[in-house]
Amino acid sequence: MNKHHGYSKLILLGVGMEEFSAEAVYEDMRAFVGAKRAISAKFIREETNFGGARVSYSLDETHIQNFAKVLTAELRTNEIYSEDVIYRWRLVNALLVQRRIFGGSLGPHIAIENGEALSTLAAFPLLEFIAQKWTNAWDDNGKAIIDIPEEAGLLGRDGKAKTIKPPMAVSSFYDKMQILALNLDEDHKFALGRFDHLLRRPDIGNGQPAPPLFQRLGHRRNAWAHGQSFNDGEPYILSLLLGFFYIASFAMARTNPTL
Repeated sequence: MNKHHGYSKLILLGVGMEEFSAEAVYEDMRAFVGAKRAISAKFIREETNFGGARVSYSLDETHIQNFAKVLTAELRTNEIYSEDVIYRWRLVNALLVQRRIFGGSLGPHIAIENGEALSTLAAFPLLEFIAQKWTNAWDDNGKAIIDIPEEAGLLGRDGKAKTIKPPMAVSSFYDKMQILALNLDEDHKFALGRFDHLLRRPDIGNGQPAPPLFQRLGHRRNAWAHGQSFNDGEPYILSLLLGFFYIASFAMARTNPTL
């Protein structure tokens, strides 16, 4: 299949899982970066300043419905997506869709608009936990336990290749997610790179492309840790990534995702 055009074959992950498919995840990611859906959905919002760069994304009702499906879908477990990880993923999505699907208050002192913010707080550490389990590249103290040579393609914030050797600290969200991406099969590695590329396109004038997705997410994660403001584009991207990595954790070469 040409990786630049067309749709992937529908892949269902087992009996009783019709509500959660690989194709739905891929289409959600394509639609998020502006592609037309096979079945049009009501537009909700377009954000233009994720991570400080003026880059657009599109959110529609089908995104919200599919985020909500994770709460009830029959999801298989594996060594990466254990029952605990799936529970935490469902919590992320429950907080994310609370306002739009369920309505009502999250609690006597929590504004209903804060569901997305709480979802973000739950999603960042979950993705880092998944990256550690998947790669076994650092221990629970954040110390590297494997060599990552320069030729592996790991980049620093300056865009230059970097190496990691034990017992160096692996504390950057950007580094952790890059290491996870390096461990994907080639099809999903390509699809994630395509998603990143499309989220970096400036939408005004001849602006320069935004920094890589994981670098921007890492910046926002650190902003959260230091009490800075919330950018409401993050939780949707984080939930899309949780679904994408779930599919990738069961992947074979024939999955052939196309973004």
